Amino acid sequence: MVANVPRLRWGREAAVVAACALTAVVQTWPLVTVMGTRICGDMGDPYQSLWGMRAFRDALAAGRNPFFTDRLYHPTGTTLVFQAFDIPSALLVAPLWGRLPEVAIYNVAVLVAMSLAAYGMCRLLRELTGDDVVALAGGVLYASVPYHLAHLSAHLYYVSTWGIPLYVLHLLRVARGVDVGRNGVLAGLFLALASLASWYHLVFSAVITPAVLVSGRVATRATVLSRGRVRGAIALAATFAVVAGPLLVAVIATQSRVELAGRHDPTVFSADLQSFVYPNAVQRAAGGKDGAWARWTGNRVENANYVGFAVLVLALIGAWRDRLARGFLAVAIAAAVLSLGPFLHVAGKASEMRLPYWYLEHVVPVFKITGMPVRFGFVMYFGLVVAAALGLVGVRAWCGRAARGAGVAVVVAAVAVAIGEYWSKPLMTWAYPVPAPMRAWAADPSRFAVLDVWDYYRPMWHATIHGKPMVDGYLSRTPKPLLQAIYRDPVLRAIKYGGDQTRIRRPAPNVDVAWHDNAPDDDLGAYRFTATWLGTLMAPIAGDYELSTSVDDPAELVLDGERVILSGECPTPPCETHVTRHLDAGPHRMRMTYARRAASGEVHLSWRPPDGTRAIVPEAAFQRPDGRAGLDVVYEQAIPALSGLGRDAGRAALRTDAIRYVVLSDRRNACVEDELALPLVYAGEDVRIFEVPPD
Repeated sequence: MVANVPRLRWGREAAVVAACALTAVVQTWPLVTVMGTRICGDMGDPYQSLWGMRAFRDALAAGRNPFFTDRLYHPTGTTLVFQAFDIPSALLVAPLWGRLPEVAIYNVAVLVAMSLAAYGMCRLLRELTGDDVVALAGGVLYASVPYHLAHLSAHLYYVSTWGIPLYVLHLLRVARGVDVGRNGVLAGLFLALASLASWYHLVFSAVITPAVLVSGRVATRATVLSRGRVRGAIALAATFAVVAGPLLVAVIATQSRVELAGRHDPTVFSADLQSFVYPNAVQRAAGGKDGAWARWTGNRVENANYVGFAVLVLALIGAWRDRLARGFLAVAIAAAVLSLGPFLHVAGKASEMRLPYWYLEHVVPVFKITGMPVRFGFVMYFGLVVAAALGLVGVRAWCGRAARGAGVAVVVAAVAVAIGEYWSKPLMTWAYPVPAPMRAWAADPSRFAVLDVWDYYRPMWHATIHGKPMVDGYLSRTPKPLLQAIYRDPVLRAIKYGGDQTRIRRPAPNVDVAWHDNAPDDDLGAYRFTATWLGTLMAPIAGDYELSTSVDDPAELVLDGERVILSGECPTPPCETHVTRHLDAGPHRMRMTYARRAASGEVHLSWRPPDGTRAIVPEAAFQRPDGRAGLDVVYEQAIPALSGLGRDAGRAALRTDAIRYVVLSDRRNACVEDELALPLVYAGEDVRIFEVPPD
């Protein structure tokens, strides 16, 4: 009988793992039916992650540094320390390359990540509750929260949250003084693995940790700073430093010396107050395009903070009966506040009300790097699920006194209701075709580069197939000099952007600039562009205002839909124009447009308020469309369709970068087809491939 105990224990654990795997299959349905033909998610970031898995595996197999590649932004190459690899998943699926279709490898990683997320939370809740039924139910609920379901559409690395509950599990044991050396090492290991999936997880863990330490102290009535706990903390820190420390140091060092493109604006990518009570875009209950989510800023799919009535009730029950639940519910509330970002958003409108995130962003540098406070919704769900599970323990105990088996039925029913509230729409899957020549390129041992301008996303799929260096790329964070090099190369710029209209929107304090011979933005040429300042002019009092512009090229000022100033050609810049206009106190819609040609690039807007002195209109007198002080400035510039180098010089420029093939969509490209006259060598699968003839 005793000999059967380990067998029973392993059998129970296998059943738990099977239940977690089944949860992953159900929540990602119909993924298992298209495992080898379509990728989990949309046409964008999943293919970026798949390329990263391939590049990581190839680098390790060749004994190269996996955090630098010359396969993108050839010939310079680029750092990958900021790339969202999800390193644990990349290592897990590394043996599958060459054995499964490429999209199947990514899909396996998704299913494993979802399964491990459920299992990791199950292990934590088993530790906290001692109840196998509640632990499994809580693990299934954790994998089913809107945060995970939303990120299935694009971000494997944000679905790979399994390391966080396992880190918390072993940290809790350290805090309670249980086998502190071993649990310190395991806590450090799981924290490192969570961080190597995404550095956001390191920040999330830092928010969760205080509640764990406090709960450990409450449980033992002992000081957290005892010798044993300090030993456990040292083991944790040392393990993390060994496993994840080198990459973290590289990230910090690179961040300090390289300007990066791709950082998100936290004032846009913030949770909306409505998102806590209204389902988000991926949930079945969200409604159509007229749903509340359609008004929210940022990525509306990712704005997933719906609390849910069932989970909230269970969490409140847990907080009522258990100190530990109160700690995790406090974490959930704090994270919900952080997810609102620097300014309060309500129904898509941002106010000037500063929230805690604004102050943290100005004190703690890591908050400036994250850029998407909405993702703190994960920590909110983490705290809610733990508190709800502790509430379920009490509910089961109450029901168990009434009838045998009633407690289990109530737990299952309560979690089913909670998951029903969270239930998502059918998972999106996507498939790009494989152009036949690209398989041949993969088998070709010669080294050459590819200029692939199909769009922003599909070239990463092509690069996963052929494995050749690309002149461009699509990464989580890209050093700006690499993007500028492409934009400033006349042939590459014409092929990639020719005929397009560059449109860039930036915040601006006011209208008071002198660019001289420089461009106002790295993504613009220095001349031949328009700049339009948009917002609201706030007149402090009613009266006559003298408005003045000082410009070196044509400009127009419009207030409340009426032209106030029109400046034409300026023979001896700068030219000043003055007008006096009566303004009522309060807001006046404003638009000021400036057309830079080839002068010194200077434009200023001044005013003289009633009984005031003339001065540049200050930032405080403007209001942006989202309610914050200042203006939005929109730059627009037409990009020439031809490089101007001619056929021979243009071809020679491509050969200098070892470019053998140019990959285009069906859209006509004047530079490739007319100016360079490159021969078309393949057309099919929605691509056209042109070859650069040898010298």
